[in-house]
Amino acid sequence: MARYQFRFSIPDSQQGNHTVYNAYVTTLKRLGELKGSKQGTVRVEEVQATSGSVAGAIMIDAPSCEEAMRFVCRETPIIDLEWYVEEFVEPTRMAEILDTALKRK
Repeated sequence: MARYQFRFSIPDSQQGNHTVYNAYVTTLKRLGELKGSKQGTVRVEEVQATSGSVAGAIMIDAPSCEEAMRFVCRETPIIDLEWYVEEFVEPTRMAEILDTALKRK
């Protein structure tokens, strides 16, 4: 399984919008409830929140990015927040990928 980090925040254009802040709070609470549990093939490993910028992040273990995204869409009010996703790769594997690419030049 792969690991994906989803970061979410309140869009700058929505600062002060109570509906969006409620979506953020709902997201934190729901993901906090799911932390450590497995939902089908998806496991929520970690949930984080920051103050100031009012942002959060989750680390998900899932068989694919599509499965992780389906989970996020199903469990959170994704449409109200700004999202960013990254797949985490083992450092040695990433070094191999880059090394191979650099040698092809």
